[in-house]
Amino acid sequence: MNNKRYKKYGWPSKPFRYLLKRIYEGNVPPADNFLTVDIDCYGIYRFINPFRIDPRDLVKKFGCNLDIPLDDCFEKQLNDFIEEVLKNEKKPANAATKFLLKRMGRFGLLYRHGFNPKSPEQIEAERVEAEKHKQKVYDFIKDRNYKRREARKIFESLPQEDQNYRQMEFEHSQAQNDPIIKARGGTFEDFLIFMLKVKITLYDEISETNKIRMRNREISTGLKDIAQKWNKDEIDFTEFAGIFKSSAKELNELDQRLKELQTSSG
Repeated sequence: MNNKRYKKYGWPSKPFRYLLKRIYEGNVPPADNFLTVDIDCYGIYRFINPFRIDPRDLVKKFGCNLDIPLDDCFEKQLNDFIEEVLKNEKKPANAATKFLLKRMGRFGLLYRHGFNPKSPEQIEAERVEAEKHKQKVYDFIKDRNYKRREARKIFESLPQEDQNYRQMEFEHSQAQNDPIIKARGGTFEDFLIFMLKVKITLYDEISETNKIRMRNREISTGLKDIAQKWNKDEIDFTEFAGIFKSSAKELNELDQRLKELQTSSG
């Protein structure tokens, strides 16, 4: 989301470099992503020190009162981001640190450090998508119950020797731990659905494999967007490199998980 879109919702814009130099009175700390870089409660002080001032001086220094909350959509995401940043610190951050980080966020400085709030439209779209997914899961469960009965009928029509073999195969092999069978429910009937090739229509839409592929597409799209911003000189190199580094790490993890799923089901 660029500066114009932030302004559209009454949220702070990303401060320009000259403003950062003025706020920090010289050298500007690096644009570390607080979600991926290990910054302890003491190290974070170098980022929030300019905001440790008397409330009466806020308007004079920053041009606005940073203690006044913005709209609920922004504030909720800001609070969630700060909680996520501070939850893994060895020494719990005190209330003052959270208070100063909120000032920092309302000035727009946390955008440099991994805070990327979603627009109201994006949040609504995700809510609608979540409802669709809930319906898909409901349909999947309904379909799965039907297919379980179908698989059980096929199983019971097999010769007794084949039935015994299938039962032993399920009980004494690694079949129960197969991620595909576990994702479907992990029952003997789910094992039969897989082994007897009984198709579940909506399974692929809610499977972990499909979710990984969708996330891969999301990251790829995000990288294209950030590359365009870099070409337009809308972000500095540190932020550009940080996003690429974190994206590469997640892509590698997703690729590894996908290989594990494909190997186990091959």
